[in-house]
Amino acid sequence: GAVGPDKVLISMANAFRSNKDWLANVKTIVIPEPSAPVSEDVVDEFFGVLCGGACRLTEISVTGVAMTYNSLVHMVQLCNFRMLRKLHLVRCSVESVAAASAHFDEVTLAEAISALPDLDELSLFGNPIKHWVLSLLKLGNSGLFDRLKVLDLGRCQLSEASVKIFAELMVEFKSLEVLILRAAGETANGLDALCENMYFKKALYSLHTLDMGSCRLTPMAAECLARWAIGGAAIGANLKYMGIHHNKFSDSSAELLGKALKDCPRLKIQLHDCGISADMQQKLFQDHGERAGGCSSGADVGDIEAIPMVWNFGTSEA
Repeated sequence: GAVGPDKVLISMANAFRSNKDWLANVKTIVIPEPSAPVSEDVVDEFFGVLCGGACRLTEISVTGVAMTYNSLVHMVQLCNFRMLRKLHLVRCSVESVAAASAHFDEVTLAEAISALPDLDELSLFGNPIKHWVLSLLKLGNSGLFDRLKVLDLGRCQLSEASVKIFAELMVEFKSLEVLILRAAGETANGLDALCENMYFKKALYSLHTLDMGSCRLTPMAAECLARWAIGGAAIGANLKYMGIHHNKFSDSSAELLGKALKDCPRLKIQLHDCGISADMQQKLFQDHGERAGGCSSGADVGDIEAIPMVWNFGTSEA
């Protein structure tokens, strides 16, 4: 029969423990979605072993494994090795540790992440961290904003305060190429303001991928994003994909998005289930073809799971 995830991680931990040279030469740890829940003791043991040797890890990607207090403490210790470039904690119940442990220090973990001198990819997809991201965003003076190229806060249930701070600070992100905010807000408040700031502050023109699907954006937000994309094209920005599906727009805002497609010949905009009339969808498809994603059938698509993630951090879930 198939070997359970607990046995796999224990075997890996034992292998690292018995061969310190091997551990010292491992660059990447990827733990995919397990077929069954992994026990807390196993999670603690595995990350404890990682921190017990001379690690030179540059990537840690964990999907669907519930982190524990001890494993996050080990993660902080691991961050002290200061060689990580990619940290992906996808649906790892980070928020549950914060809620359950009186000893868990959100600021300490945020400081450890922001202090990584080479970190350029961070995914916290699927962890409803709400307020916790504030601790991270307030540490911009560490240089984190200058370094990050990929930031995924999809399905993080960010609080309104977190979104507003992000909207103010995003001008500090100098190198960001991929921003995933799909279904990121706990409420709709704040996300429209983020789109407005992108346009009025001429921010984030380093992006080539923006995903704000299922963010409950309004027609005004769509118009701001369209004008932002048009402004970026005028200065040679490299935007290639804008996922704004599963929001509620008007035909007039969709018309402006069509102008963005005209001015940005490499851009594709995903528009599934955006409340646009069948006539407008047909017009967008006639003018721009598949670059107006979701408009080919002239009807809305209601299944968000049908829209693939453009930047995939070990999960196909939307």
